[in-house]
Amino acid sequence: MSSPIQLPAWKKALFAAVAFLGFFGLLEGTLAVLGVRPRLAFDDPYVGFAKTIPLFVRQGDEYVSSPAKAGWFNLQRFPVKKPEGTFRIFSVGGSTTYGRPYDDKLSFSGWLRELLPAADPIRRWEVINAGGVSYASYRVAAVMEELAQYDPDLFLIYSGHNEFLERRTYEGLIDAPETVTALGGLLSRTRIYSAGARLLDAAPKRKADEELLAEEVDTMLAHSVGPEDYERNDEFRSQVLAHYRFNLRRMVDIARAAGAEAVLITPASNWKDCSPFKNQSRDGLSPQDAAQAERLRREGARLRQAGEAAESLAALDEALALDDRYAETYYERGRALLALDRPAEAKASFERALDEDVCPLRAFPAMTQIVRDVARQTGAPLVDFDAYVQSREDDGIPGSKQFLDHVHLNVDGYRELALLLVDELEREGRLTKAPGWDESAIAAVRVRVEAGLDRKERAQALKNLSRVFGWAGKMEESARIAEQALDELGSDPDAFNTLGRTAAAAGRRDEAIDWFRKALAVDPSHPDANTNLGAELFAQGKIEEAIPHFQASLRANPDYGEAHLDMGLALSARGDAPGAERHFRLALKADPRSYEAHNNLGVELVGMGRVEEAVEHFRQAVRWQPRYADAYSNLGDALARLGWLEESEKQIRQALALGPETAAMQYNLGVTLQLSRRMEPAIECYTRAIALDANLGDAYHNRAVALMALGRDEEAVADLRQAMNVDPEFNHKHPEISAILAGAGPAEE
Repeated sequence: MSSPIQLPAWKKALFAAVAFLGFFGLLEGTLAVLGVRPRLAFDDPYVGFAKTIPLFVRQGDEYVSSPAKAGWFNLQRFPVKKPEGTFRIFSVGGSTTYGRPYDDKLSFSGWLRELLPAADPIRRWEVINAGGVSYASYRVAAVMEELAQYDPDLFLIYSGHNEFLERRTYEGLIDAPETVTALGGLLSRTRIYSAGARLLDAAPKRKADEELLAEEVDTMLAHSVGPEDYERNDEFRSQVLAHYRFNLRRMVDIARAAGAEAVLITPASNWKDCSPFKNQSRDGLSPQDAAQAERLRREGARLRQAGEAAESLAALDEALALDDRYAETYYERGRALLALDRPAEAKASFERALDEDVCPLRAFPAMTQIVRDVARQTGAPLVDFDAYVQSREDDGIPGSKQFLDHVHLNVDGYRELALLLVDELEREGRLTKAPGWDESAIAAVRVRVEAGLDRKERAQALKNLSRVFGWAGKMEESARIAEQALDELGSDPDAFNTLGRTAAAAGRRDEAIDWFRKALAVDPSHPDANTNLGAELFAQGKIEEAIPHFQASLRANPDYGEAHLDMGLALSARGDAPGAERHFRLALKADPRSYEAHNNLGVELVGMGRVEEAVEHFRQAVRWQPRYADAYSNLGDALARLGWLEESEKQIRQALALGPETAAMQYNLGVTLQLSRRMEPAIECYTRAIALDANLGDAYHNRAVALMALGRDEEAVADLRQAMNVDPEFNHKHPEISAILAGAGPAEE
C-alpha cells in the first residue's frame, strides 16, 4: 500500500490560510446581507488614533475625505500633486475648526478660501478643513501626522475645548501602543468585529444610540459621558493640562518636520452668556450648609432677575462664604456685578466660574495661557483670538456678540477669525495684500459667502444647537438660541417646544403650557410637545387632561421612553397599578438605564406587595444614577420591609447625605430605627419629617407609637389626635386608634 502524499509545510500553511480567510469572508458577507454595519460606520473609537483609518483616501488624482469619517469631518478634496505655486493650508482642531453649528462654508477655513484670493490674487491658495467634531489635541496631533505627508505649507491649529471630553471613555486608547490601535482600527472596519462587540456588550444600548445627536454639536459627548458623570479631580486636571501642552509642542514639531509652519490660535470661550455645565460643592461641606448655600444661590438669582442687583450680590457672597467652589454661584455673581456696572469684578467672577466648571467643555484661562507659552517657547506664530474677542466687548467679557453657544462662533465670529489669520499671514511674509484690499473688498466677499447660506439651513443649525443645550440641562441658553431660530423661521414646533421646556424648568408652568400648545397647533402629533404638555398638566393635577397627550405622543412614537414614564406616573396617580407597571416596563424597554423608570417601577411594586422585586429596581436606579437620593431612600424603605435593617439604614443615610433632605427620607429612617428598637433617634427623625411636611399623618402615628413605648403616653395621644386632623384616611387605616383616644378623654382646649 502506498504511503499518503506528504504536502510541504508551506502548502499546508497556504491551504490553512485560504480556508481561514474563506470562512471569515463568508461570515462577513452573511453579516452584510443581514444588515450588520461595521463598527466604524457608527462609532469612532479608533478614528484619530489608528493610522489604519486615514482621514483622506486617494481617488484618481485627488485625495478625498474618507467616508468612514463623514460623521466627524467636512467633505474635502485636493490634488495628490500640489500644483506649482500653490500654498497649501490645513486647518486642524475640533468642532469650532469644523465650523459648527454650520459646516465648512462658514468655518474660518471657508472664509479664508474666499478671502485669501481677494487679498492676494497673485498666489494660488488651497485651504483644507481638517477639523474633527469633538477632537481633542491628542487626536488632532495624530491627524497632523497623516496630513504631514500631503506637502503642507502651513497648519492652522485651533484646539483646546475637547481635552476633558473623551478621556474618561478612551483613556485606554490614548495610552495604548500604536500596534494595538492599528489592529483595533483594522478590526473596526469589519462586520464580524461589530457583531461580536454587540454580543459582548454587557450594557444594552438604546436603539437610538447610534443616531443620537448625529446632526448636532459635540456628537461625541453623547457617545461617551455626559455632564452628570464628571466629578472634580484637581490632580487629573493637572495631568490633562500637561498632556495638552505636550500635544501642542508635538504639533509644532510635526509641522516643521514636514517643512511647514504651525500657527497657534488661542481657543476662545463664551464666559458671559453660558452658565457652567456641571457644579460641585467643596469637599467636606455638610448637608445643612449645602442646602443653605443652595437657598442663597437661588435667592441671589431671583433678586438679580427682579432688578435688585445689590441684594443679589449680598446673597451670593453669603453662599460663597459657605461654598467657595460652586461654579454657578460665581457665574450668577458675575451677572449681578454687571448689573451694578462693575465690569472688572464681574470679569474676575466669570473667570472663576469657568475655572470651577467640573465639566470643562470650554477652554479655561490656564489652557489659553498654555497656547501662548508654547508659541513663545517654540517661536511659532500666534493669533491670540481669545484676547481679540475680549477686546471686542465693551466690558471685556466674551459673550453672545461672537458666540452662538459655549464655544462655537456665529457667522461674524468665524469671519473675524479668518481676517485675523489673513493679517497674520501678511506679518509672516506669506501674503502680500493687493492694492484693492480694503473694507469694500471684504464686504464683497461677505455678501458672496453669506448668499450661499439658506435661511432654513441656518435655522436648522440653530435648532440642533438649542437641543444640545437642552440635553445638557442649560435651558436658558437653549431658549436664547431657539428664539434665534424662530427669528429665521417665524413659526416652528421644535423651537416652541424648547421655549416651553425652558419656562417649565424655571417654574413658569402657565407660560410653558402656552408654548407647548403653540407647538401642537403647528404639529399636533409632535411627540416631545405632547409629552411635555401632558407633564405640565399632570403637575397641575389635571390627570385626565394629561393622559390623552401621552397617548398622542406614543401613537407618534411607540418607543418613546419618556412618554411611557410619564404615562406610568399618570396611571399610578389614577390608581391603575397594572397599567402603571406596564408603562414603566415599556420605558425600561426603550432605555434599560432609565433610573427614573426603575425607581418608579420599584415604588409601584412595593405598593403591590412585590417588595423583593422592587429592591432590584431600586438597586438599578442607583446603579445608573449614583446621586439619586430618592432612590436610595426608597431602597432603604423596601429593605426595612424585608427586615434587612442594617442595610436599610445605610441606604437612607446615603440619601440624606446626597440631599436635598425630604420628609420621606426622614420618615423612612425613623421607621428603620424604630424597627431596630432605637426609639429616641426614631422620634427625632419623625419630628424632622413633620417639620418638613406638617401633613404627614403616618409620621405623627409612628412617633406616637414610639412615645408610648417610652411611657410618654400624653405626648403620644396628642400626636394621634394630630394624625387624625391632617389625614382624612387615618381612621380608616387605623381603626384601633379611636378606642385609644376615647379612653384618653377629650382633647384639651
